[in-house]
Amino acid sequence: MDGSYKSSLDQLIANYTLTTPWRFKAGATVFIQKQGLITAEIEQVNYSKSSFSSQTEGLNLSLDNQEIKNTYTNVINVRLGGEYRFGKYRARVGYSHMPDPYVAVQNNTDNSINSYSVGFGYRTGKFFVDLGLIQSKWNSSYNPYTLQYSPSPGCYPEKFKHQCDGDGGL
Repeated sequence: MDGSYKSSLDQLIANYTLTTPWRFKAGATVFIQKQGLITAEIEQVNYSKSSFSSQTEGLNLSLDNQEIKNTYTNVINVRLGGEYRFGKYRARVGYSHMPDPYVAVQNNTDNSINSYSVGFGYRTGKFFVDLGLIQSKWNSSYNPYTLQYSPSPGCYPEKFKHQCDGDGGL
């Protein structure tokens, strides 16, 4: 051999479908005379019911689907809001909470999202103008890749096929 290395990869062109989970919602609104309203909504989403499917020969998505089932969970999202009317003007406030969709804490981070909103409006019989602002708060973390093991520095078990000791040596 001349020291060169050749590698080839088989190309797989695949069509697949992502099925997202059902969302079940229920809400109620209470009108306070003609002064305003208060509204609430709950939404149930079971993210673990997402799945991939494909008719492409040679493409098996069962491990991906199992990973979805193991990683995600069922959540109940909550939204609350209110509007106060004074003449032709409207003032609105709202709150939304979307719990962390992961079964286990990811990277020591709670991925819940809390949103707060305010809005103002002006209405006449011929036109209306509305302005709204939303502030969402959440924590997130990003890992560009995941290691299957956590070796000590300088330890390469895939090269040497035996265990590394605790101080990074072999």
